[in-house]
Amino acid sequence: MSKDINVHWGWLKFMYIFTIVVAGGFGLGVIFMPNVITSMYRMPKQDPIIFGIVGSVYLAFGILSILGLRSPLKFVPILLLQLCYKVIWFVGVILPPTSSFCRTIPNAWNIVYRHIRHLCYRRPNCNTFFLCFCKTSRSVN
Repeated sequence: MSKDINVHWGWLKFMYIFTIVVAGGFGLGVIFMPNVITSMYRMPKQDPIIFGIVGSVYLAFGILSILGLRSPLKFVPILLLQLCYKVIWFVGVILPPTSSFCRTIPNAWNIVYRHIRHLCYRRPNCNTFFLCFCKTSRSVN
């Protein structure tokens, strides 16, 4: 590897500090005060398992960013992972409802959801992985 790499250390450290404060703080809030977070951001009622996973991932980003302050280049994959998931989230979640082209074709996730929902309602007594997606009032054995 070449020794004349131009690294912007100030920006790198700023990104780690920003991740510690924002992602770590949000993760702590989601895990320890989920009702406060949902009311503060006016979020609809969330599934506690999924909401907890999201909080855990954000808190993990914050904790790993603390380590990134000590050795910034070793923990750059944490920042790249955040960049990738935010781009995917924007393209897959935010852009389709706002794009006129995407309104004319069915959303892939909507097709998957409808298929899983069909499987759940077609076999009401199933004890499979898909049972967690069923919205029924029946108790699970």
